[in-house]
Amino acid sequence: MSASFRSDTEASEKIAGSLDAILGIFGRSGFSTLREAFTGKDLIEAYRERESLRLSVSRLVDSVLPEKANTLLLLIDELDRCRPSFAMRVLEQLKNLFVDERVVVVYSVNSAQLSHVVEGMYGQEFDGQRYLSRFYDLSVPLRKVDASKHLQVSGLLKTSNRFDVIAYDLTEAYSMTMRDTNRYLTELLRVRPQVIESRNGFGNDWISAFADAGLAPVMLALKTVDPDSYKSVTQQFDIQTLYDTFALSDSAMDFMDATWGSYIKLDSEKELSKEDRQAARMELLEALVYWIWCNDSNNPKRQNAYRIIGGSWSFDSLPRLARII
Repeated sequence: MSASFRSDTEASEKIAGSLDAILGIFGRSGFSTLREAFTGKDLIEAYRERESLRLSVSRLVDSVLPEKANTLLLLIDELDRCRPSFAMRVLEQLKNLFVDERVVVVYSVNSAQLSHVVEGMYGQEFDGQRYLSRFYDLSVPLRKVDASKHLQVSGLLKTSNRFDVIAYDLTEAYSMTMRDTNRYLTELLRVRPQVIESRNGFGNDWISAFADAGLAPVMLALKTVDPDSYKSVTQQFDIQTLYDTFALSDSAMDFMDATWGSYIKLDSEKELSKEDRQAARMELLEALVYWIWCNDSNNPKRQNAYRIIGGSWSFDSLPRLARII
């Protein structure tokens, strides 16, 4: 029901098709009266004839349920993502059509979002939640997804590997939904074997290790929850956005500090100021971003990236991350 329909007639045809599918499960050809009521007329006109529709639905239930089950369950998912006028019409139509106690209609929706839809139609002073309560007898709130546990039971164990630790940190920092977590997990499981296996033969090359196990999970998180920011990093070389994302994970920041500390020659007796430390972090991220995603060899910042990380044993392999991530 998440589609957007150009007309009530089109919506009616979709509903009729769903009813045919239900009847097909029970091995019935359907009631012509019921189908014609949906497909041959505007939904508003069908609403006016609700008594005949109710009778048709009742006959349908009487005919098919005794042979197969005690209750007919209709699940309406993501109604809050439909066109507002269509969502309201579905609620009103189903409330009037399915009054038989043997028919249970379950709405899986974001009630707060749907309430905003109602208020958008009728005005901000309108009580959307109270209006929606007319359409259900019982509300069952779902618990917030524990994204970290979901990652663990779905196959990404939280090992001591920095890749895994950073991925868990960002999942919690972004308060990822179930959908976001599943998408992030798919990306992590796709990329992890490629970047972890690439560590073989690189020894203690901090730059390569940081790119594979630090930059990769951060960029995948951006790609999942904020595609626009992901594009701003990979296409516009927006280093500040990338830095802010790293800052969401203490492990990622520690990894970054250990990495730039390995190649920036520091005076062991000199304590870096907060400003110097941030400048070093930004320099490292800028070098990696330009070396991986900038294809213009004449770009001064890409040339500077070579100066900064060119001593890495595997810096030539870093651009492969643009294809992997």
